[in-house]
Amino acid sequence: MSRVESLQAGESVISLLEGEMSPKATEGVGSTGRGLLRQMEVGALCEATPSGRFAAISPSRGEIMRSAAFANHRGAARPSHLVTLPLAGRAPDHPLRVKQTGARRPMTSKTRIPIQLQINGHRHELEVEPRVTLLDALRDHLGLTGTKKGCDQGQCGACTVHIDGQRVLACLTLAAQAQGRAVTSIEGLADGDGTLHAVQAAFLEQDAFQCGYCTPGQIMSAVACIREGHAGSDDEIREYMAGNLCRCGAYPHIVAAVRQAALEVASSMETAS
Repeated sequence: MSRVESLQAGESVISLLEGEMSPKATEGVGSTGRGLLRQMEVGALCEATPSGRFAAISPSRGEIMRSAAFANHRGAARPSHLVTLPLAGRAPDHPLRVKQTGARRPMTSKTRIPIQLQINGHRHELEVEPRVTLLDALRDHLGLTGTKKGCDQGQCGACTVHIDGQRVLACLTLAAQAQGRAVTSIEGLADGDGTLHAVQAAFLEQDAFQCGYCTPGQIMSAVACIREGHAGSDDEIREYMAGNLCRCGAYPHIVAAVRQAALEVASSMETAS
């Protein structure tokens, strides 16, 4: 009978872990780790690792427990298998999952893919990892740093760009998804001779920024807002610009700039027709 099998169901796992791990490693578990371990039940769901030791981790806190208890502390018993146990109170037929650990594989050329992007009317050929976002491709691979990285979670709107004329969040869009589509960033908004877009000019006239970090995303969103026909009133502008946050609180000036630009765009369209 193994050391693990000798434990009775419901017995605390922490005592065995403390016996198998060095004091430093045990300290590394911390109060949170100890609390989780005390909630775990053992018995038929436990099994020993090939080294004669075992590890118990919570399914939801696995990576935290592994890094805290095993990976980052000298002298810690570092098993080759991590056995996932259910927390107390879960169904007894909860499946046992064994996670193999090992060194991270080095990046190879196989992890990169070739893509072609049409950015501001120019074609660019890149070789990137499949996980690279359009935001990182613009900033890190093409040097187009006008598009800003704010939250990197799709919450602030600082990374707003246009794809085929529609506003999108570049931080939530994979670069590979933009292949074969026309991407416009803040750098491509002005005319070729340097003439500012009506929205850019209105932002300057209305002083619609303070620190300026959110401004590129605000402008790109405002252009799309006007094009979509959602700039008929201040309330409508606020609603359709709500996805772009300004931590400086320049919202009244931003609304005024969008309203001004919308009138100028409408006037120019009437003149052209």
